[in-house]
Amino acid sequence: MFFVSGTMETAPDSYKSHLQETVYELLTKLQIPFERVSTDEAISMEDCIKINPACAWVYTGYFYLKHKHRSV
Repeated sequence: MFFVSGTMETAPDSYKSHLQETVYELLTKLQIPFERVSTDEAISMEDCIKINPACAWVYTGYFYLKHKHRSV
């Protein structure tokens, strides 16, 4: 079974790259709200579909973006 956590609104406790750390620091500094999930490694499109929870997120390769005016 593919693991997808519940939605979180905080940065992760540890980062997988310097870029990831920089992005979360910038979002926090600019007070831009965000949501994230933790998952198993996604290696196929089928895995990516499992990551997309019941909200209107758009996968960008590293992040899912949610339109702030779109309702779920």
